[in-house]
Amino acid sequence: MHTPEFDYEKKIDRLTNATEENDIGWLVVQDNDYSTWRYFTNRYWPAKYMFDLDGNLRFRHFGEGKYAETEQVIRLLLDEAGYDISGIEPTYPLQ
Repeated sequence: MHTPEFDYEKKIDRLTNATEENDIGWLVVQDNDYSTWRYFTNRYWPAKYMFDLDGNLRFRHFGEGKYAETEQVIRLLLDEAGYDISGIEPTYPLQ
């Protein structure tokens, strides 16, 4: 999800270029009107929300940091969804 902070970030070509330049191959939703932002009553930048396959909120974190914990949750959710990530080394040391 990309919720732009500044007007120039609302342009789809900028988001498209940024995802290509950073080799982001997954879907990035652009939330220019803040509808998702408001739905979660979000007040933080950045904010991370992680859901399982059933749509249950399993993790959230506001602000910078907790990178290892975030990666651990991502890996857990991928494993639960049936993906084999054993060959993918963690970016951050996992506990």
